[in-house]
Amino acid sequence: MSNPDVVDLKRNFVTLDGFRGVAALGVVSLHYATAFGPLTLHSAYLAVDLFFIISGIVIAYTYDGRFSSGMTVRQFMKIRVWRLYPLYLLGFMIAAVPLLVTIPFGISNHHWTWADYSRSLAFGLFMLPDPAHPMQTLYPLNAPSWSLLWELLVNLLYAAAFPWITRRVLVAAILLSGAALIGTCLHLGSADYGYEWHAVHVPFLRVIFSFSVGVLFARLYREGRLPQLPVPTWALLIVIVAIIGMPVQRLGWPDALAIIIMFPAICLAAMRSEPRFVRFHAFVGRISYPLYVTHMPLLPVIYGALHVVMRRPIGELAPWTGFAALACLIVAAAVFARAVDPWLRRVLTLGLSGLAWRPRSALT
Repeated sequence: MSNPDVVDLKRNFVTLDGFRGVAALGVVSLHYATAFGPLTLHSAYLAVDLFFIISGIVIAYTYDGRFSSGMTVRQFMKIRVWRLYPLYLLGFMIAAVPLLVTIPFGISNHHWTWADYSRSLAFGLFMLPDPAHPMQTLYPLNAPSWSLLWELLVNLLYAAAFPWITRRVLVAAILLSGAALIGTCLHLGSADYGYEWHAVHVPFLRVIFSFSVGVLFARLYREGRLPQLPVPTWALLIVIVAIIGMPVQRLGWPDALAIIIMFPAICLAAMRSEPRFVRFHAFVGRISYPLYVTHMPLLPVIYGALHVVMRRPIGELAPWTGFAALACLIVAAAVFARAVDPWLRRVLTLGLSGLAWRPRSALT
């Protein structure tokens, strides 16, 4: 899950924005592997763990004080759902609407039936996973949405348990979930679980560990006790790309090392680092969420357009087809972030105004 929160540039967290964006680009390369060919970042599924750490940092830094001042769980969750839902709905509908045409002709992917479609649509409109799809995918209409579910669940846990989340509790959660995650990775050979109902305990461990690390870092930062790791931003970016670009060997320990050691160290260094190209980091951070939540539904559109233009199989021109696809997706994500997201918020606000549902701040 890519996390869509806006990092406060004045607090020197702009580096994290850039890292979030680069990680989202890595996820695109993984899901567009045919187009990227030899440049596919095969371990980009680990980007989700980086997202969760950044989410913990931003959420704790932004909301710890608000909860101490009396913010309720209900108020917090309204803000969180409202922040995620409009672009989630966009990606969801991009995937759902074409099936209305393809299902009657039996040409839809995965042989959708009307029963499967209706169930996935009904649950998905409320950001809930499909409990019985034949593929056993939580979100068959837009698979990457699984990380948003865990994002909201850990947000709810953070809000509900806030009075008891002391530093000792955080350290205990990190140690216990970290140890369990290491054992799980070694046993299963990978951390690449979460989008299916199988091994649902793995994403639970991933989000608890990474989010707890982020919350602890944010609190240490606020107290002025965060250790400083003097590593240049460009070097951290290279390490991130190297991690998510690792070949998949099903050994388990490379994933565990990345999640438990490397990503926390990278975020620790990034929180005390200011990048040279601030606008670049801010831009890729801004488009990271719309890119993450719409790139899979847009895959048939992008691939179809490339095939028509190039008149050759996508894989034959890889990785150039990947660069072309990425350029299209970046433009689309920029438009979604700048224009479509605000428009959807206005439309949804009008639709929900009678329920007095809209929170005070939809952007925090």
